[in-house]
Amino acid sequence: MKKHLSLLLIVAMVSVFPLCVLAQSDNWTSIRALPRGTDVIVDRRNDDRIDGTVASVSDSEIVINSDRGAFIVGRANVDRIYYAIPRSARKHVNRGALIGGAVGLGVGVGVSTLQSTNSEAMPGAVIFLAGGLLGGWIGSKRAKGMDKGSLIYSVR
Repeated sequence: MKKHLSLLLIVAMVSVFPLCVLAQSDNWTSIRALPRGTDVIVDRRNDDRIDGTVASVSDSEIVINSDRGAFIVGRANVDRIYYAIPRSARKHVNRGALIGGAVGLGVGVGVSTLQSTNSEAMPGAVIFLAGGLLGGWIGSKRAKGMDKGSLIYSVR
């Protein structure tokens, strides 16, 4: 009996949770409650994206401090606001190195097959390593910034 009651309670909580989130997502009060320094991503109506930290919030606007400067965004210009989650540098470096290595391997095999069979050089290995290094470097550059977390506010 206790097992069934716990299962019923879990199902009830899971089914009610989306309603709580939806009720909060179109409420500017949830934005006013954000503490200063909270990392957020603001999608504006003109398809522009600002990621930074909350400087202040009023009834009519939100002020975001970003790497590009301070932005004052009117409530009427806000489409959505998300919590910002820092990107995982290791994940992007590994993914970039894997993709770069695969491309380098493909190019290396192609170059090796086009060379004469008497050649002692192994450009495929060099191109493979260079591709992996280049991919890892590009991945590390991609890792800077923020990804969208959970939705805080939406007008839709």
